[in-house]
Amino acid sequence: MNSQTVKHPDAGVAPLGVLLVNLGTPDSPSVADVRRYLREFLWDPRVVEVARPVWWLVLNLVILTTRPRRSAKAYAKVWTAAGSPLLVISRKQQAALQASLDERLYEGALLRALGASRRQLRAGHLAEFIALGLLAGLVAAIGTECLAWVLYSQVLHFDYSFKWQVWLAAPLLGAVLIGAAGYHGTRAVVRRSPVLLLRER
Repeated sequence: MNSQTVKHPDAGVAPLGVLLVNLGTPDSPSVADVRRYLREFLWDPRVVEVARPVWWLVLNLVILTTRPRRSAKAYAKVWTAAGSPLLVISRKQQAALQASLDERLYEGALLRALGASRRQLRAGHLAEFIALGLLAGLVAAIGTECLAWVLYSQVLHFDYSFKWQVWLAAPLLGAVLIGAAGYHGTRAVVRRSPVLLLRER
């Protein structure tokens, strides 16, 4: 008896994954939850690059005894019935991203069925993700500078000067990383059978 293996059109296509990250949020605008969040966030050596023994004294004896109450009032002003705005928005982004990924597969299959080549689709994806990376890098630079300014000037009461290197490096790095990740991750869009995708739709 002869046996024959038939390769499925989708075989060998790596699953597409997207990682969403943010700086975190307290569980509630209460002073206790804000203090716990600040302790965890500000103790991270990637956030504050100061010798640990010195920073432990500053953090626990100065910042965590004064800052949580003021920060809790600020959080209370923007807190919503659904919870932390950052967490709520992140969950909405997750849902929207999942929907857009499904839609991207369908659009890719439709364009393939209409005659678009794989090279054309991949060039379009690359340009799209590079632009997205530039925008994400710019937003990251703005957020980083604002967070650093608040931390240095409002919490630690140090002088702070904005760093132009961040504004140059962040968009370029975002374009390279997101462009490469997006180009690699959307292989499924051009490698999956358009006939099967359209049938599933």
